[in-house]
Amino acid sequence: MRSKMAVSAIRAIKVITAKFKAVIFNFIPKTGRTVMCSLLVISLLAVLPLFNACYNDGINEIVDSEDAAAQNNDPSNSFPIPGNSGVIVTSSVNADSVTLNWTTGSDDDTQKSALRYRLYRSPSNNIITANDAMNNGSPVTDWYIDTTTAMAETLDPGKTYYFNVLIKDGDDQVSAYTTTSVTTRGVIYIFSVGSFTGDMVTMTSSSARQELDNKCATLKEEQQPQLNVTHVKAFISISDTDSIKNFPAIHGLPLDWPVKSPDGTLVAYSFSDLMDGTINKTLGDADVSSSFWWSGSTADGGYDNIASCGSWTIGDNSDQGRSGAHNRINYEWLSSDTRNCNNSLHLICICW
Repeated sequence: MRSKMAVSAIRAIKVITAKFKAVIFNFIPKTGRTVMCSLLVISLLAVLPLFNACYNDGINEIVDSEDAAAQNNDPSNSFPIPGNSGVIVTSSVNADSVTLNWTTGSDDDTQKSALRYRLYRSPSNNIITANDAMNNGSPVTDWYIDTTTAMAETLDPGKTYYFNVLIKDGDDQVSAYTTTSVTTRGVIYIFSVGSFTGDMVTMTSSSARQELDNKCATLKEEQQPQLNVTHVKAFISISDTDSIKNFPAIHGLPLDWPVKSPDGTLVAYSFSDLMDGTINKTLGDADVSSSFWWSGSTADGGYDNIASCGSWTIGDNSDQGRSGAHNRINYEWLSSDTRNCNNSLHLICICW
C-alpha cells in the first residue's frame, strides 16, 4: 500500500511541479518570479522526506518505468503490418527483368491509401528484416504510396536474385514483407567452333561426351570469350541415352530459355521450340554455321545409331555420319543427309 501511495504521490508532484513552473514563467511578471520560486522551494522542502523515502524504495524508477511502458504501448508507435502475411509473388520472369506483386498492408494510425512501399533486391538472402534490406539491399524503386506491384529491370540472365518489400507508415515506422527469390531466364547460345572430320573422338577415349565437350569449351573460350556461361556442351548425339533430345534430362539444359546465336539472333524461343520440327531462322542466317554440321541425330533429336561415324571415332569413307543442314528451318536443320566421315563438317556447341 505504501508503494502504491508513493507512486501516486510522485506522479502527482511531477505533474504539479511542471504545471506550476509553466504558470510562473508564462503568466507571472518577471519581477514576481523570484518570490514565487522561493515559495515553491519552501513547499517542496516540506515533502522532501517523502521524496527520500520514494527514492530509497526505488519508487522513482517505478514511475519512470511505467511512463516508458505507457509510451511504448501507445498505438501511435506501432509498426505497419504487411498484407497477406507478407507474401510476395513473382510474375513475368524474363532474362533481364521480373515483376513483383504484393498485397497492401495496414496500420493503426495511417490510412491504407497513405502507406508507402519500396522494393529492394540483393544477390544474397540478406534482406530479411527492414534494417537488413536498407543496409544490404539495393533499392529498386523509390517510396510509392498505395502500390502493389513493381518491376525489377537490368538483371543478368540466368541469375538468382532476392527481393523484399518495405512498408512505411505516417510516423516513418518501417516493416518488411517476406523475402522471395527468383532466377531470371537465361539464354542458350548455339555456335560453331569449326569444321572436323568424323573422327573427333580418339579411339582410346573413356568418354566421347567428355572429349567433345572439352573441345567445345576450349574453342569457345578462344572464339566466344564474351559469353559468360557455366555449361558448355557439344550439340551432337553420341548414344541412345546421350542424344540431343535428352539434353534437359541428362545435362540439365533449361527447357524454357531462348536459343540464340552469340550475336543475339533468335533461333528458337526455347529448347522445346527448337525440337518441335522447325526453327525460327536457319543456322546460316543466324550466323551460327556457314555449312552442314555433324548431328548424329534423327529428326526428333534421338541418336542415329547407323550414321554416327563409329561413335565419332572414324574419319575415313568407310563409315557415314548424319548431318544437319545450315540452310533449312524444317526438321532437316537437325537431321539431313548422311555423309562420309572423311568430310569436314561443323561441330556445333551450345552453352548456358
